[in-house]
Amino acid sequence: MRYRDKLLHYRDIFDMQGSETLFLYAMREITAFHLLHNPEYARLAQRQSFRLGSLRTFNDLHHIPPLPTLFLKKHTLFTVPQNRMIIKATTSGTSGQKSTVGLDLNTGLYALEMVLR
Repeated sequence: MRYRDKLLHYRDIFDMQGSETLFLYAMREITAFHLLHNPEYARLAQRQSFRLGSLRTFNDLHHIPPLPTLFLKKHTLFTVPQNRMIIKATTSGTSGQKSTVGLDLNTGLYALEMVLR
C-alpha cells in the first residue's frame, strides 16, 4: 500500500493541510483493499451505493461506508484470515454482545511505528 507508507512517513505529522491529498489517496487505497478482500464489506458498500470513484477530494471521505458497533457485534468481519492475526481483542460485551477486532503482523507494525513516532 504505497500511499499508506507515504502517509506514515510524512515528515510533519501535524501538517494536516499539506498531507490532506496524501491522506485521501491512502484512505482510497485502504478502502479498495477492504472492498477487494472482504466480500461482506463489499456487499455492505454496494447496498449503500458506494463507489470508490466517488472519493475524489478530502471532503468526499464521509462517503466511505461506516461499520457501526452494533453491526460488528452481530457479524464477524475480518479482511485477513484469522490465522494471520497476531492480535485479537474482544470487547467486554457489557450489553451482552461482544465484538472482536484483529491486527495482522503488517498492520501491527504500522501501529507500533505510529506510536513510536
